[in-house]
Amino acid sequence: MTALSPSTDATRETMVLANGDIVTMDPRAPLASCVVVVNGVIAAVGDHSIIQRHAPNARIVDLNGATVVPGFIDTHVHGGVTGLGMLACDLTGTATVSDVLDRVAGAANGQPADGLLVASGFDPGAVAERRFPTALELDAAAGNRAVYLMGQTGHESAMNAAAAKRIVTDSKPIEAGTLTGEDNTKAFVQLWEQFGRQVGVREALVTVMGAAAEGGITTVHSMDPLYVTELLATHAGEWPINVVPYAETFDVKAVMDLGLRQVGGCGTVALDGDVDPHTAALLAPYSDDPSTSGVLYHHDDVVRSFVTAAEASQIQVALHCVGSGAIEQLLDAYEAVFAGFPDRDRRHRVEHFEIPEPGQAERAARLAVAVAVQPAFNYFWPSDTGYPVAVGVARAERVDPIRTLIEAGVRTSFGSDSPVTPLRPLLGMHAAVNHSNPTERVDAATALRAFTSDAAWFSFDEDRRGSIKQGYDADLTVLGANPLSAAASEIADIAIHATIVRGRVEFSDGRFFS
Repeated sequence: MTALSPSTDATRETMVLANGDIVTMDPRAPLASCVVVVNGVIAAVGDHSIIQRHAPNARIVDLNGATVVPGFIDTHVHGGVTGLGMLACDLTGTATVSDVLDRVAGAANGQPADGLLVASGFDPGAVAERRFPTALELDAAAGNRAVYLMGQTGHESAMNAAAAKRIVTDSKPIEAGTLTGEDNTKAFVQLWEQFGRQVGVREALVTVMGAAAEGGITTVHSMDPLYVTELLATHAGEWPINVVPYAETFDVKAVMDLGLRQVGGCGTVALDGDVDPHTAALLAPYSDDPSTSGVLYHHDDVVRSFVTAAEASQIQVALHCVGSGAIEQLLDAYEAVFAGFPDRDRRHRVEHFEIPEPGQAERAARLAVAVAVQPAFNYFWPSDTGYPVAVGVARAERVDPIRTLIEAGVRTSFGSDSPVTPLRPLLGMHAAVNHSNPTERVDAATALRAFTSDAAWFSFDEDRRGSIKQGYDADLTVLGANPLSAAASEIADIAIHATIVRGRVEFSDGRFFS
């Protein structure tokens, strides 16, 4: 079969992906070899015979046996921060505090004295000193310019005095140095917004969407502060990939005014923090510090009032809950609020569900609450390293409970929490299949569903995305191998040949599209 030199501008023509290993995620017809795309919509799926029946004059792309899956859907991305981080000083791979300071100094060179220098991608556990730079070290490296340095997970940061002066608070001023808890959240939200005004938020969003397409992603659920969500909503339909915005706000009316149906995420609406700074809220004290059980960032009545307002407006809720205490707080709120409203297809979410107690997965299933997990957490921070010390062996064995959730009957989807982990669904699949705790591993088919058909359900899009079916949007990812038959150890390394969004080729490595 001869390809007809397809171009990337295939939206308004008939295109056939032929001679492929097509995994449809449609249980009635799970495999095919050809897909016909007309005006950005899937017109037919089947074998070679559909070409003459449906597209005799089509542009034909011979896949030569390459695999096609539904376009990957990442259900937990922070698009604004990820994109802005790509325009910031990159600290990925630094091995010492000296390395960090050298990169900060290089980024500061030539920058205006009154500008804000932002650095991201720093993992304090990966440097020899196992700490953040001090405020004085940042001063010296940046020539006293304002410096904000975000830790990789976003739950710890460091800044100097010049950056601290930029933060507006309604109580005591935030001091320079290393931040956790609510002070970290205030710095995170305000300084990223200032940096966005400095470098351009829209440009940052386009940058991150390009990176997502390069990872095979056709849809992101983007969880951002309201000012970013407003930009995403105002330009809906103009972005290179599909975006489902989740506004990180408790202001349900503001979300409704934007015509959106999702609210929540992390940032100012997170219910707790993370394990390393001991801000993840647990139902029992930390093993290495029995004086604390972590931090619940919001009172029960605040959470319940928010869920009530969203439920009354039929707005879908998603909230960050890492520890069992935060999970319990949100499940309590859901259960109490649901009792006051007629039963309906709600699809409210818990984000992360990282360290639950026994029975919480089953409770989520009974409440029909969905859970968005991030398998790559386990790839970078396996449950047998660090967690046994912080929370004890028994709780460490429950970290990142992927199989537990699915077997309990919880609707589960996968995402990256980018910029915490990369925009690489194949890495997420790999992590789920190769979980550090063998009892939490799932098979590749389950992992693929969590990034495709199950993920589409999370945003009420199961009738248009997540499967390769007639009438669905032509959101397709072309792979170098079939992840369902590849060795478990090789899933992360499968090549992305092309990413097609509504019939447009948004990424290509040049193999099939020029």
